Amino acid sequence: MKRLFLCFTLASFVLAGCKKQNVSKLSTLVESADSLVNSDTLYTTDELFIQNIDIKNGRIALQNINSNIAFIFLDKDCNSIEDSIIVGSGPNDVVSGRFIKTFVNSDNNSFVICDGSVGKILKVKSTPEIMVSPESNPGIIHLGEPAFGDSMFAGHKLESPYLFTISGINGGDTDVDYYLTMSDEIKKELSSYDMIMRHSIAVNPNKNRILAFSFFFDAIAVYDTDGKLIRTNRNAYDVSEELGAIQNRGEYWSYCLPYATDVACYVKVIKYVDNKNTEMYLNKYDWDGEFIKSYSFPKNAVGGYAIGGDSELYCIVSDIEGTNEYYHVVLCELK
Repeated sequence: MKRLFLCFTLASFVLAGCKKQNVSKLSTLVESADSLVNSDTLYTTDELFIQNIDIKNGRIALQNINSNIAFIFLDKDCNSIEDSIIVGSGPNDVVSGRFIKTFVNSDNNSFVICDGSVGKILKVKSTPEIMVSPESNPGIIHLGEPAFGDSMFAGHKLESPYLFTISGINGGDTDVDYYLTMSDEIKKELSSYDMIMRHSIAVNPNKNRILAFSFFFDAIAVYDTDGKLIRTNRNAYDVSEELGAIQNRGEYWSYCLPYATDVACYVKVIKYVDNKNTEMYLNKYDWDGEFIKSYSFPKNAVGGYAIGGDSELYCIVSDIEGTNEYYHVVLCELK
């Protein structure tokens, strides 16, 4: 992160004369956020470093890091680990895997794990027993923030001049241009333009919609699945002033980790001040980008989360007791 902010210093003289161009609405939207109470603790470990979660058919899968065990699958009662995926080069192993939770698939019974480093997709059925089916897809290699589904996949290609690219399973690409802008002078001075302008995306082919969420700006864009821009939440697209706020105060809002359901799209929203996480929310949007509701994340929540039936939040909470660090999987109601 330090490298990101160093690149702004070269552009400070340009930002000094920028006029106010867009006011963040997030602070207003989250003012009425509902507080969530941990209604149930489902699983606890002090041996694994779990940082992400997904749920399918009532079965929970967890991503573990800093270990040769990459993913674990809990039994239906969350009492023990039923199966796992390890770090390795075997057909059912991963080198660097991640859950795909950003695409509404026709088959909602399988966990989808993407290993973009080797172009592999693992589909893991959770009932009646754990069954892993590997698929090869070279098109996802080095695809940032991928969304992978039955008929298409999309994401930002490494060093691409486009916001993201939509690809058909059988070939054919559609490149989507950036909608945010900045002055040419600033752009030339930024060594990490590609990172700063990065978005994460969520796809619902049933509603012909793609939502794109900015990592560093209060910016949401709505596209159809052909890549046509439909609307954004912005009054203006120039982000020069917001770059100045990041540079001078380390202050910004970040959208991250969208979770797609057929009904809505959820996204984690974090406020940074002095480059430190100060507030954390879960925002709910419809597939036309309209804000529905905001919830405050539980205290000490870490990493990713999952949504069950559009009424339940599953997340990971860290807890330090003396020299022991525990990770709890908790279930909260979304009303």
